[in-house]
Amino acid sequence: MMKLSKKSIKYSIRSSSKDTSKKKSIINKSNSDSNRDVLILIKKLFQVKQKNFSELVDVLKTIYNSLHVSDSHFSHLQNISIPLNKSGRSGSFIGLLKNDQTSVKVKVIKFYEGKMNVSTGIKHDQCIKISNKFNEMLINLIIPNLDKIMFITADESKLIKTHTLRLYEYGISSIGTFITMPMIGIKYNSKLITNIRELLDENHTSLLKKAIEENNLDILSEYDKFITEKITRYFEVLRILQKYLNYINSDVKLTNVFIRETTGSNNNKKLKEYGFITNFDLILSDLEKSSIYINDMKITTIPNSKLKYLLYDLIGQGLIIDVRYGCDIKLSKCSKINIMDFDLLSLIIDLLVQFILIKNDIMNYFKGLSLYFSNQIGSNQFDKLHNILKDGKYEINKNYLYHITNIAKKLCN
Repeated sequence: MMKLSKKSIKYSIRSSSKDTSKKKSIINKSNSDSNRDVLILIKKLFQVKQKNFSELVDVLKTIYNSLHVSDSHFSHLQNISIPLNKSGRSGSFIGLLKNDQTSVKVKVIKFYEGKMNVSTGIKHDQCIKISNKFNEMLINLIIPNLDKIMFITADESKLIKTHTLRLYEYGISSIGTFITMPMIGIKYNSKLITNIRELLDENHTSLLKKAIEENNLDILSEYDKFITEKITRYFEVLRILQKYLNYINSDVKLTNVFIRETTGSNNNKKLKEYGFITNFDLILSDLEKSSIYINDMKITTIPNSKLKYLLYDLIGQGLIIDVRYGCDIKLSKCSKINIMDFDLLSLIIDLLVQFILIKNDIMNYFKGLSLYFSNQIGSNQFDKLHNILKDGKYEINKNYLYHITNIAKKLCN
């Protein structure tokens, strides 16, 4: 377990740099002021003394109340939003803000409808549990602004900002919540590819099959280096967040790893010429089920459905309950898996399944990726996992969590 070192972490709040652009709108200035005020409150979370749960709850309530917006503003945003085909599986509405004059960038808005109040949104059990709507805002404000809340290195800050999304606007009304973020994804064959699973399905998989059929070892070797570098940078972000926050996402899978188009020089000329999409960064996303530790106090989410929570336990899915909703730093259902490895393990499982469906022994071509995964979760665990997946002929197209958890359980036996 990675713990925060009181001596090594120096907290400092940085004032926002001035925007000299004359075109900056009053709305944006208001959002900037709001962001600064909320970050000051978030900084206070990290100043609460160890194990002082009551004080931490009080600060969380203050943050919650600072996010309040009127019901009329929430309804107005709903009225000026255009639905996207991609809808949230957790009951959210996802759309685009139309007639947005505040920025040249396209903004995506995510709504949750439903009554909310501070007493139902924050609970203190063995640890602190907050609603996933509030949690999504809190985590999305903490992670990209970690360098404004505590001391981290410049390289760590740059890596986090490259692989996360900033919030433009956010709010909690009595009838629902919302956040707005930058539009992400890459247009390809008239489709918008937004996550790494779609990228594999629409582009990479067919080209990998072609390279294997042609026995094009040069392309396969280049792809091995390329995908290993992409995964490495994503995992590094997770490890940084574990280092400072004991961060656990609990919902890492290929469909939840977004991609953001990059511009500039392309270091993968061979792959690009072969047809691969390579101009992207992997983005940490879907943070509403995340948990963090602040001075040895865990903040995690409240289950949306108690019935579903109980059902998961009854059908043997208690491992994910431990990870997502448990107050312990250890997994009571599986001592062989470090809880801090669960996010990495989930993504490794999902990615390996997609690769093995292309060719059962495909990892023989991907020596670099195999070595990296072995170093992350241990060579014995990786070898065992690889054999489980090769023998099981898994296909994860839906119910990701169910399949990934079942596979993880086999590592526990």
